[in-house]
Amino acid sequence: MDGSKAYGSLVVRHLNPGQAQAAYPLMRQLAPELSLRGWLAYARRRPRRCISGNEGILLANRAGVAHPSGAVCYRRDRDMRQGAILTAEHIIALDLLYPEAVLAALLAELDCVAERLSCSVIRVIVPHGRPSLLENLCGAGHQAEGVFLSKTLGPRRPD
Repeated sequence: MDGSKAYGSLVVRHLNPGQAQAAYPLMRQLAPELSLRGWLAYARRRPRRCISGNEGILLANRAGVAHPSGAVCYRRDRDMRQGAILTAEHIIALDLLYPEAVLAALLAELDCVAERLSCSVIRVIVPHGRPSLLENLCGAGHQAEGVFLSKTLGPRRPD
């Protein structure tokens, strides 16, 4: 068993290094500046960095279709107020007919991952300018807790 789960006509599984190149066009929709080399380095180090499964990348595919329709990166973190939390970011659902179904499948699998990792909270980082994602997350039971800010300190550093 490859750990995949079916959600209607969608299959959600953890990205394995051999799928990284197929997922690149999807990730470019999130980050047009992302080079293939940068994506492959990011995606391929995930399974090696956290043997315990505390971080990963989930892909959603239509059954029988090789290219993914959705993705989300996650990691287990600790919060001083909430204890173990699952942080999800870089979430995308790109399907011409049913993007909401792709997002729902990814969110359902994040719930399973959070439970497996004994997390009491799922924290999703939503970039500015993605109101439909925010609306769908709220519809799935997520709620705004605050504002996430970032500050760029200089040129991007290679990993």
